[in-house]
Amino acid sequence: MKLSVVLPCLNENEAIPSCLGSLLKLQSQLIAQGDTLEVVLVDDGSTDGSSQTAQETFPGIKILTNSNTEGYGSSLKKGFSAATGDYVAMMDVDSTYDASDFIKLIEPIKNENKILVIGARNMHQGGFTTWRSFGNSVMRFFAKALLYKQDYDICSGMRVFDSHFAKKLSSLPNNGFSFAIAIIEFAEKNNYKIIQLPISYSKRIGESKLNSLFEGVTHLTLIFQFWLLRPKNKLLK
Repeated sequence: MKLSVVLPCLNENEAIPSCLGSLLKLQSQLIAQGDTLEVVLVDDGSTDGSSQTAQETFPGIKILTNSNTEGYGSSLKKGFSAATGDYVAMMDVDSTYDASDFIKLIEPIKNENKILVIGARNMHQGGFTTWRSFGNSVMRFFAKALLYKQDYDICSGMRVFDSHFAKKLSSLPNNGFSFAIAIIEFAEKNNYKIIQLPISYSKRIGESKLNSLFEGVTHLTLIFQFWLLRPKNKLLK
């Protein structure tokens, strides 16, 4: 089995050593199981030397570069298209996630097709500020109330799916952070089973690129758009 992990990156030079160090440990774990790891970093127009640090930290890493900043979703789609693994994963580079959690996230899809596995964060862990915890709770409330039967961690940046699903995601129009919830909606529409498993979550290293208020409005707008596009007989669950 080959796992490809795609990392969208914008000026994360400070966090890259920790993030890729975590992936090096994952690589050792996979090799011990007879599996392999491919890491694809998509540099979204960084100006802080992120690509060079990544190259020095993780031998054999595949680096793709955007000449201009295209957005979180756009970078992920580019990475998914370049990934060659049997399974494809996504993870933020800010060192909030522990790559070792992929060991358990990959298990459900080894023996069953058409599954999206989401790493569910605990909002009471140290990685969340009070404001971000509140914002995530509001978005998850509306997503569950209007769209889904489960309370998905719609903004989680740690997920695993099969390579066929990864290639299909390039058709989505979402290029910003809202790409995360667009993936869930796409999975629902294509009858993918969605599983959530708990993962660890830590305080980020370096400065956040997220405009919480803007992204909150964007996500809520998209949730309502998805709701309005639902067939009338499915508007009320």
